[in-house]
Amino acid sequence: MRDMILVVDYQHDFCRNIARKLRAEHIYCKVVARDTAVEQLRAQEASGVILAGGVEDCENTQEQLADCSRIVSLGLPVLAMGSASLLLLGALGGEAGEVCVREQAQSVRYADIPLFDGILEGERWLNCARTLSLPPEVTAIAQCEAGTVAFGHSHQPLYGVQFQVEQNDPDGMAILSNFAQRICRCTTWWSTEAFIERSQSEILRVAGEGRALCAVSGGVDSTVCALLTYRALGARMQAVIVDNGLLRTGEADAAYAMLSDMDISTARVDVSREVFEALKGLSDMEEKRRAVMDVMNGAVDSFARSMGGVQVMVQGTNYSDIMAGHLPERSPEGDMRIVLPLRELFKDEVRRVAEQLSLPGEASRRPPFPAAGLAMRIVGETTPERVAILRAADAIFTEEIRASGQDKRLSKYFPTLAGGAQAGFAGELIVLRAVHASDSKMLPARLAYDLTERVTERILETVPGVSRVLYDLTPSSEQGEGFQ
Repeated sequence: MRDMILVVDYQHDFCRNIARKLRAEHIYCKVVARDTAVEQLRAQEASGVILAGGVEDCENTQEQLADCSRIVSLGLPVLAMGSASLLLLGALGGEAGEVCVREQAQSVRYADIPLFDGILEGERWLNCARTLSLPPEVTAIAQCEAGTVAFGHSHQPLYGVQFQVEQNDPDGMAILSNFAQRICRCTTWWSTEAFIERSQSEILRVAGEGRALCAVSGGVDSTVCALLTYRALGARMQAVIVDNGLLRTGEADAAYAMLSDMDISTARVDVSREVFEALKGLSDMEEKRRAVMDVMNGAVDSFARSMGGVQVMVQGTNYSDIMAGHLPERSPEGDMRIVLPLRELFKDEVRRVAEQLSLPGEASRRPPFPAAGLAMRIVGETTPERVAILRAADAIFTEEIRASGQDKRLSKYFPTLAGGAQAGFAGELIVLRAVHASDSKMLPARLAYDLTERVTERILETVPGVSRVLYDLTPSSEQGEGFQ
């Protein structure tokens, strides 16, 4: 049995929160999709399973209940939280009734069991709790005035908790830690150093005596992958920068210089002409993304064939990408295999790895940038002329944000380009966006007026074709934001 916890993702934001909290306590956990086959779960040989549900009810279909029953049949300790607790209750033969508490703080009393070790009676925020009809061999283990908020099996380590773990929640963290350490017997071995060692071993194992290729954009994900691969394989690793004509000002040059300074063999391939040809007439964001990625993937494959002996293609897909559905979309050439060293890490964890690897600060703190580049920040057709306008506006906005010191607290900051004609304006419309993450939301930053005023004046004075500059104050979900 492996020293790890499987976190089954029934709700992205809550699942992300649980995984981050466990890893912050040096407990290794692996996030898996809710539709992962039970056979695949069994193959992980985990020490326990957490079912991470949300505020709203899980589907509770017969198929979902059957899947939950199969998870129980694995014989592992299970902790179901949030709405997933109702799935576990159904799998054990119980039923959930009407809502008894919604968005209220309630005083909760806990049973004296290892799961709640060190937790005293106190107030807890309950987003949604239902009345529970408990089957034989299942008992209440936490209650509030309105009823049972947690239950456990009398002789199996199976627990359901109707509440979630909040952001600043010592008791919630204690429940996770007690489950992992006291019930599943996990140890605190996980660390950034442990991840680096494991990922390098994986790359070395898959590559064998062959060579590896890593496409690098200059962002933190792909650069960390290049460093990990270089540390594992040395001269048998080759980096390639694919300039698609959609990068920010000086980005390709900066990435090339950074990798060269690290003694990593790096090549450059310019496919900007092919990319703009592929983008002609396209305005749908998904169609544009596919068109750009098809050209870039083809260029990387062609470069790999020219190298010869490439066994591994290393890509910087992290778990946030996977949750957003951004998975590798192609089969590797011949016997070449794709390796995703960052597939289990969230963006903030990738940044910690970057710091551990001594990646220059500018690269490790660089805001996320879509693989399809500036095309994903342009409304309507993407042309060289429109990209030049957006690139110039982006350079101004970035320079002012950094000069003000705001870049250290913002999750993202970027302009988007929209045709002003649709809004009754002549020329192009620039929309500035700056956000910071808070729980599951991307909240607009309250930038100082003089900062946005300077950015607006500089763009209008120096970027031809722009007639208006606006600032977007719309909150959005982290996964569902329209522009990347």
